[in-house]
Amino acid sequence: MTGFLLPMCCIIITNMNTPTSKKDNAVLDKKTSPLSHPWEKYLPSKRIRIVLIVIIVLLVLYGLKNPATRLFQKIFVKATDTLVTIPTPQVEKPSTILSTDKDSDGDGLADWQEVLIGTDPNIANSQAEIPDSVRDLVVNTTKGVITTEDKLALNVYHRLQTDPKGTNITEAIQAATTKEILDLADSLDEQLTTYTYDDLDIVDDDNSSRTTYKNSINSFNTSLRLNDSLVKDIYNAMFTGERSVSISTFQVSLKQATIRLLAMPVPLRLADQHLTLVNAIVHINEILGSKEASSSDGSILYASFLVFQKNFNLATQMTDSIIQLLK
Repeated sequence: MTGFLLPMCCIIITNMNTPTSKKDNAVLDKKTSPLSHPWEKYLPSKRIRIVLIVIIVLLVLYGLKNPATRLFQKIFVKATDTLVTIPTPQVEKPSTILSTDKDSDGDGLADWQEVLIGTDPNIANSQAEIPDSVRDLVVNTTKGVITTEDKLALNVYHRLQTDPKGTNITEAIQAATTKEILDLADSLDEQLTTYTYDDLDIVDDDNSSRTTYKNSINSFNTSLRLNDSLVKDIYNAMFTGERSVSISTFQVSLKQATIRLLAMPVPLRLADQHLTLVNAIVHINEILGSKEASSSDGSILYASFLVFQKNFNLATQMTDSIIQLLK
C-alpha cells in the first residue's frame, strides 16, 4: 500500500510544479487585470489623462505667476532703490514739529495739552500756575495714548471757542476742522527735505544753455506722467496705508529724476521755477515713502494725501511754466 501511495504523491507534486501554458496564463491575466473591473470603462484614455495632468500643472504655475512676479519686483525695486542716492542739501534745514504739537505761548505745554487741562494756549503760564506735578501728569499719562487725531480734535475745539467761523455750528466745525487739517498738511510738508539755490548748477542765460536745458526738461516731463493704474494705487495707499510695488517703482523714478534735476545746468532766469520743481519732486517721493503715508491715523493719512496732491500739482505747473518760458 505504501508502495502505491508514494508514486501517486510524486505525480501530484510533479503536476503542481508544472508551469501552465501561455493560453492559461492569458486567461489568468485577463481575470486579474484591472481592465476587467467594471469602473475601468468610465476612466479617460491614457492620452486624455496626460493632457489633463498638463493642464493642471499649467493652472498651478499660472496661479503662482503673480505672487512670484510681485516678489521679484519687490526685490528688484529694493535693490535699485538702495543704489540710487540723492545728494543731501548743502544748507541744513532746521527741524520743525507738527501743527498739532505747537506751543503757541511757549510755556512748555502744547496747545492741545492746555486745552485738556483748561488753560489758555495763547497765554504763558508760570510754574506756580501750572505746577510740575500737573505738567508731568498731562505729559506722561497721555504719551502713547493721545493720537494725532485726538490732538487735532482738541485744537478744533479750542478754535471753536476762540475764533468761530460761519453762521451756524455746522459751518463753524467745518471751518475749524479744515483749517487744522490744512495746518497739519503744511507742517508735514515743512518737515520734508528742501533744497536751496546753493544746490543748483546755475549758468549764464544764453541760447546754448537754454537749448541744452530745454532738451533735458522735455525728457523729464515725459517721465513724470502718471498712468491710471498708478494713480489708483497712490490714492489707495494714501487712504488705507497699503502700498504696492508700482509706488515703490515710481519712487525710484522720482529719485533718479531728482538726481538729474540737481545735476542739470539751469539758465539763471529759470532758477526759481527749477528750484520749486526740484523740491516738489523730492516732497512727492518722501511723502509716499514716509511713515505718515502708512499711518493708521486718519488725520495723518488725509494730510499726507494733501501734501502729495499739492506737490504733484506744483511739479506739473512748474514744468508747464518752464516749457512755456523756453518757447
